[in-house]
Amino acid sequence: MWKEIRGRGLAYSANLYLNPAQGLLILKLLRAAQLTRAYEEALNIIYAITNPQNSHINGTTSWETTLLESARSSLIFEVIEREAVVSDVAQQSLLSYFRKVPQTYTRELIDRISKVTLEDVKRVALKYFTPLVRPDSTKTVIVCHPSNVQETVADLQNYIRKKQALKNG
Repeated sequence: MWKEIRGRGLAYSANLYLNPAQGLLILKLLRAAQLTRAYEEALNIIYAITNPQNSHINGTTSWETTLLESARSSLIFEVIEREAVVSDVAQQSLLSYFRKVPQTYTRELIDRISKVTLEDVKRVALKYFTPLVRPDSTKTVIVCHPSNVQETVADLQNYIRKKQALKNG
């Protein structure tokens, strides 16, 4: 997603974030030079991943195992980074207490991440990414400079009309 959106100059950052406490999967586009195009591209990428006709989902095209290994490594690094210094370890310990998870939670999480398979990725992509492309199961929040509000609203309304016309036509 980063390459398709940032690489084309549509937005400075494009990421998916998980918020387990709230049960949310969040698509975040930051500093979008072309917000509507960045949003459309992000949804197209997610739709391509979750579409059962997608060759990666139906198995006719194999997934690149190096990408899975890279994703696992990146995620493990993020988890480890939460405990980079002693004060971070103390904070994570306190959070573990409040969340009622064992003190070994981080170690167990890293172990589980390292065991994620391509089949796990397919299953989870279909289950959790599909709602991101369904208007009835998403909420969209836009924060922009006041001088861009009217243009942003008009662009998104045109995008929505275009999508509805394609759906109905």
